[in-house]
Amino acid sequence: FLRTLITSLATTHSPNELHVYVLDLGGRNFRSLEELPHVGTVIYADEETFDERLMRLLSKLERLVDERQLLLSDAAANNLWEFNERYPQRALPAVLVAIDNFADLHENYELLVDSTILPLVRRSLSAGVCFAITANAPNNMPSKLFSLVGQRITFKHAELESSFGGFVRLNPDSEGPGLGLAVTRS
Repeated sequence: FLRTLITSLATTHSPNELHVYVLDLGGRNFRSLEELPHVGTVIYADEETFDERLMRLLSKLERLVDERQLLLSDAAANNLWEFNERYPQRALPAVLVAIDNFADLHENYELLVDSTILPLVRRSLSAGVCFAITANAPNNMPSKLFSLVGQRITFKHAELESSFGGFVRLNPDSEGPGLGLAVTRS
């Protein structure tokens, strides 16, 4: 899913409009995206330098959000999209942070998730930094993070209870393969 999302965004946005960073904790599934000019880095969980690269990326994202919040405040813009509309000559790219297999990150870096990633997700959207996160089950994501997710997509599960709850069928008249469920938090 994340590969398709990133590829689709890369085909509709220039590298000046979109930057992507990937945390691959799901098994080196993003090799094909490394050469896209939009992709700043792909960090794999089995790398020797994973911890160091993860901390560098999070520091970079925190600085980016801080700088953009200051810039937006000075420009009296509520968010990055408003800023880019008003100042097209100074337009800044949106940033997508894709995290594949959040359960592994949460299991091995619980303190980091609580102290750094949750606050970053909470304050990043207006600065144009969005997160796309995959998890195999609702309990793989802390409830605080789950509540910050504005749009959720789940694919057909054998048991509806294993889905993420609060969803509507995308195609209620179909019982065949390829069903999906979606919800947007208002």
